[in-house]
Amino acid sequence: MSLIPSGLSVQEAYRRYRNGQIVVNRKYQRKLVWTQNEKRMLIDSILHEYPIPLILFAETQSEDGPVYEILDGMQRLNAIFDFIENKFDFNGKFFDVNQLARAKQLKDEGIIELSEQGDVLEEKSCANFLDYQLAVTSYQVMSEETIIGFVRELNRVSIKSGHLFLWVDKFHLCTGIDKWIENTDYNIVDMIVWDKGKMGMGYR
Repeated sequence: MSLIPSGLSVQEAYRRYRNGQIVVNRKYQRKLVWTQNEKRMLIDSILHEYPIPLILFAETQSEDGPVYEILDGMQRLNAIFDFIENKFDFNGKFFDVNQLARAKQLKDEGIIELSEQGDVLEEKSCANFLDYQLAVTSYQVMSEETIIGFVRELNRVSIKSGHLFLWVDKFHLCTGIDKWIENTDYNIVDMIVWDKGKMGMGYR
């Protein structure tokens, strides 16, 4: 698994978000807690092209393509998307949704309600905001079907002890592993260890 960061433009991040490709798992993500001022501070950093902390995704595959589950960076992404959709201003100015085709489409369809107060950012500032490169890392997660199939095959060929031990990555440790041992002879999980960077399985 490579954890080398790559760049993701704000515009592309918003496209993925509105396409349902960026998702949040409420099992382990805390609630949205940033104040408007904290959100404005982030927007200020982006407009001044200052670096902001890394955003971490777990990438899975669906029938419609890749899905990116947020592991770290939910508050930052929420602030960015809320600013694009005019949920708060920066120095009295709102993002001009006419500068982003997808946001303009949502406005025209009545999905985004624009604020009637305040001016909009200059065209150049909006363009720079959309072009800003977020530092992101995505690591690919095995599908549930692959994992379940592996465990069931292990159950088929192993000596029936009823015990299974696992090394599990943070993503699966948080989302749960109950489905992995359904319809098997395993009834006890002996060990769960989070080792950054790898996941292994075995039995005894």
